Amino acid sequence: MECVKPMTENQKIIGNKLYSFLMHNDIVTKDEMLNYLGWDRKKDRQLRDLLSLIGQKVPLIAVSSDNGYKIAKTKDDLQDVIKLLRANEDKYDYPLQFTNY
Repeated sequence: MECVKPMTENQKIIGNKLYSFLMHNDIVTKDEMLNYLGWDRKKDRQLRDLLSLIGQKVPLIAVSSDNGYKIAKTKDDLQDVIKLLRANEDKYDYPLQFTNY
């Protein structure tokens, strides 16, 4: 049985606000997200929790070159997601299978 933290109503509201912010911007840093939400650095853990929840619903890419995050919106973005998954394939229980796009 998988243990999953329940999502509060407040998390849903803030998560939707953050999702909208990510959708309307290309690459967003943690500092930009914290500033957008009106949070200080002490809320870093809550921000990571929200990013995890968003990442469960849509393909969320951590962009190391720009030290930020973006939501996969294009075919090229999805190729980046596939490359990232393949690079970490040894961490999964089953081999990944993708159709080449």
